[in-house]
Amino acid sequence: MIKSFNVPTVSISEVLSLEGKHYDFFRKIFDKVCTLSTRQAKDGEITRQVFENILKLENVPYADSYIKDFMSYVEFWSPESQSSDFLVHFYALDTLDAAYKYCCQEDAAKSNNSLHRLVFGPDTHNYLVDVIDYLSDLEEISATHLTDKIAKHFIDKAVEKAIQKERAPQKKGGDYRAEKHYRPKKEIVFKAWESHQFHGYAACARHFAPILNLSQGTIEGWLSRKYSKK
Repeated sequence: MIKSFNVPTVSISEVLSLEGKHYDFFRKIFDKVCTLSTRQAKDGEITRQVFENILKLENVPYADSYIKDFMSYVEFWSPESQSSDFLVHFYALDTLDAAYKYCCQEDAAKSNNSLHRLVFGPDTHNYLVDVIDYLSDLEEISATHLTDKIAKHFIDKAVEKAIQKERAPQKKGGDYRAEKHYRPKKEIVFKAWESHQFHGYAACARHFAPILNLSQGTIEGWLSRKYSKK
């Protein structure tokens, strides 16, 4: 399994104690998450303190087992029979998970330490957008009476995100294996093209398709993506 971006797994309590302006951002997000998640509680301060303590024990990035537990729990959940606490908790943790990855990403981008870069990057995903997206969802959930329809919307959205997170490592691994398989064939095609043996992408593709056991469209696509902008 290949991952393009790895961050150390730590407790949220540990992240809150880290120094640096990126972690000041994390602390602000943590405060906002706790405020939104408990704003409808009758005993506000007590509930908030309990919620904070629970979140601090969670790890980020959170484990795949959490996603599986969430998806299993969703099957038996309904607004009438149970509390919506688990839904709030899921979106709260998703927000903090994205905020932590954003902090690590920013640290990696500004670091001149080659080992640090090897561990933390490269990664082009915009985690700040995720933070804003999840925080917006959490705000709507915490401000709304969860009817069947509203609850289903956010559950479906959460499940979709959970599935995407669960499949992401497998997809990255598949992409890596495909690239490794095609790399030698690409090198043959690119070398021939750069030696000016062909006058067009189509001619080059027609020549190499039967030799490399590839479709003409695949080869033309390689050539177009690599050379058309030059």
